[in-house]
Amino acid sequence: MLIHEAKQALVSPGDSESQQRLAQVAKAVSHSLNNCVNCLPGQKDVDMALRSIGEASKKLLGETLPPSTRSFQEAQSELNQTAADLNQSAGDVVHASRGSSTQLADASGKFSEDFDEFLDAGIEMAGHTQVQSQWSVCVVLNVFRRVLGHWH
Repeated sequence: MLIHEAKQALVSPGDSESQQRLAQVAKAVSHSLNNCVNCLPGQKDVDMALRSIGEASKKLLGETLPPSTRSFQEAQSELNQTAADLNQSAGDVVHASRGSSTQLADASGKFSEDFDEFLDAGIEMAGHTQVQSQWSVCVVLNVFRRVLGHWH
């Protein structure tokens, strides 16, 4: 149907009715393809996890980071634990990608949660720095790069 309407639109480029039918058919095809992608096993869950990670990452956009509420040792320990949890979750996502859609959905959700906790722990740790500026953000980002680089 799409090809037929496209040919008709090419034959009569000035025909607004033909152009409108082509646009409607193209929109229907796009909608159908979107529905197909949403039916892929685990795809919606992975998309939700990615959106959640994107939202959590917005915490780094602030001008300043809040001061730490924990001792340096507690913050460091929490950061180490959340980094280990995130690393485990990353491995679980890789493993689940070869399994069932339910496994992938669960692993993606857990990764998203662990990422959020890791981000919070990194921000807490950065709150110990004396200069609350780009330096704090750089410290947090460098820690994230190191941890996330281990599971690539």
